[in-house]
Amino acid sequence: MRKKVLLVVVVCVLLVLFIIDKTSDYSIKYEIDGFQVTESFNKNEAHFIIEKDDKKYDYLYFHKRFFDRKIVSSIDSEEVNGYLCLKPYINGLEGYSICSNGEENITREVLDKSIVYEESSKDFEFNSLDNNEYMLIWKYDGFYYLNGNEMKSINLFNSERYSNDLMFKIDNYIVFPKYENNYLFNTFIILDMTTGKYKEVETKYSINYDSYYVGKNKNSLYLFDNKNENLYEINYKKNKVDLVGSSIRGFIKYENGREKNAKLEEYTKDKITYFDSEEELVKVNNNVISYNDYELKYSDYNVNATNVIDDKVYYVYKDNVYKYDKGKTTLVCHYFELNFNSEGRIFVYSK
Repeated sequence: MRKKVLLVVVVCVLLVLFIIDKTSDYSIKYEIDGFQVTESFNKNEAHFIIEKDDKKYDYLYFHKRFFDRKIVSSIDSEEVNGYLCLKPYINGLEGYSICSNGEENITREVLDKSIVYEESSKDFEFNSLDNNEYMLIWKYDGFYYLNGNEMKSINLFNSERYSNDLMFKIDNYIVFPKYENNYLFNTFIILDMTTGKYKEVETKYSINYDSYYVGKNKNSLYLFDNKNENLYEINYKKNKVDLVGSSIRGFIKYENGREKNAKLEEYTKDKITYFDSEEELVKVNNNVISYNDYELKYSDYNVNATNVIDDKVYYVYKDNVYKYDKGKTTLVCHYFELNFNSEGRIFVYSK
């Protein structure tokens, strides 16, 4: 009997150790095809750093931990115009090619100059997105809604508005005023990016456009009206707006998710904010994507990167919108009006 109990305990311990080994974060070094590989997982971030001589290649994937370790099975290499281009095979799948000359790192697309601007005579033309990607483009009186191979027009207003003041993306929602008057508004529009459906939330308050979003807590977004010195809570899940701060009732703020008393001066002078302050791993400056101390040139053009989701970059060049994802650039759409202004007009959500 004791032997059976001991055997069960040993098996359970070994099973726990096996699960920990196969699911925990790790960093390991090994050699493949004459290259040094550093493979690491941290939460859902996978890094495969490949080095040889003075050249370094960092492949970043946002992915759940693979079951095995040492999953770079082989590495293809090719010398092209003074650059050494590598393409690893990771977990049995073909990776993407990064090229380095020891001074700069570029994608194979950039080296081959295969990203070519395509003109269109149409005002708007949609190519495609993945089925889990949603893009909304402000078109002055509403949005173009793009998802998978579907495109539709969401018309919100009878007249065009060139400035989309106070338009804010949070989770899979876009929150913004109902633009009817030039200086004041009393209705918010809360639009679900995954469906394109929206609700108008009318309030009993007159809110000035001279306002700013100050923070988020749970399912609420907070807006401070500089002119009237009022603080509003916008619950975008319940479609509800409440006055939560004024000179009569006092003011609140949030620190680490906890409500605390605040002073008016913190909003009027200090311009406090309480959004989540987690630093993004991936940063984009023009046509260069960077993470940790690694920089990779992903486009040969000077571009306007409008959205970064994990390791995907959505950017505008002239009047076209492109998506860069793991060494590959695809055309999303063409919109003539982007020639004149692309700032604050493109919103992307990915499930």
